[in-house]
Formats: sequence, structure tokens, C-alpha cells
Amino acid sequence: MKYKKGQSGNPSGRKPGTKNKIPGDLREKLSSFLENGFEDFLIDYSKLPAHERIKTFRLCLQYVLPKMNAIDINQGQEPIGEIIITSVREKLVKKLTEAAKENENETDN
Repeated sequence: MKYKKGQSGNPSGRKPGTKNKIPGDLREKLSSFLENGFEDFLIDYSKLPAHERIKTFRLCLQYVLPKMNAIDINQGQEPIGEIIITSVREKLVKKLTEAAKENENETDN
């Protein structure tokens, strides 16, 4: 290792505990918007057509469930947890997609 733990190549770099560059007031405004706008989001979400709700749900899902990488099961040690989460995610997406298609078919008739 080139540097010792706790050192970097930039001795005049950011000091420990220094906040990111986003100003505090902007951070507070964004946080408030997300907290206070959530109820409105849910109302708007419920008014969306089924296929748009699925798209939105899938977009939100990526921030809740970790994205899984492709794995090679033949390497000897199987990461069982990743396989289970991937399987659950695939089943959920499949069920949501099927539900959206059924809902579209019902509204078309």
C-alpha cells in the first residue's frame, strides 16, 4: 500500500467531518420536499394506469433492493443469499408485469 491508513496523497484535502459541497439549506429543502411530498406522491401514484404504476414501482425498487450481479454458480461456492434475492426480485417483477397486463386487458374490454 502506498499510503498509511488515514493518510492520502493530498495532505491539504478535506478534513475529517467536513460535509459535502451541497449547501445545508438546499439539503434541508430537498429533505423537506421528499418528506412533505410523499403523501401527494402516493395519491398521484394511485391515479396512474397500471403499466405506469409498474414502471414507477420498478424504478423505486432499485433503491430498496440491492442490484445483483451475474454470478457463476460453477465457481464452487454459491452465494445463496444473492440467488434468493435475485429470485424474489424476478418473481416480483413477473407478477407485477402480469398484473399490469391483466389490468390493461380488463380496461380494454
